[in-house]
Amino acid sequence: LGFASNGSTASIAFNPSTSEPYVAYADGAANAFVIQKITSTTGIINNNSVSTLLIYPNPASDLITVKAISNTLGLTFIIADHAGRQVLTGKLNNEMTSVDISKLAKGVYLFQIGELNKHTFKIVKN
Repeated sequence: LGFASNGSTASIAFNPSTSEPYVAYADGAANAFVIQKITSTTGIINNNSVSTLLIYPNPASDLITVKAISNTLGLTFIIADHAGRQVLTGKLNNEMTSVDISKLAKGVYLFQIGELNKHTFKIVKN
């Protein structure tokens, strides 16, 4: 993933390690880029997937913000360390949820959401 900006426009370069199709777009409300896997053979993005969660900034030192979509509201999340130990839990009660990671040691963590169909995202604490 690469990012370039000249102040008024920005572009990204994304080279996934698989041949699965992706779409990238700017989310002005979150001031971030979103990369989302296309999960339908028709090329229509599956909006029922939690793959549209946005977690930023990443890496982070104090707080991360999780931008949820309607079908993820109310779901429980778990942050686990590299050994799989649960270090934080919480619930996505709002579209924008702040999570305090300031007490975590520096390193790579897994952000897991969902109860039956778990989805995992990597976050970095610096």
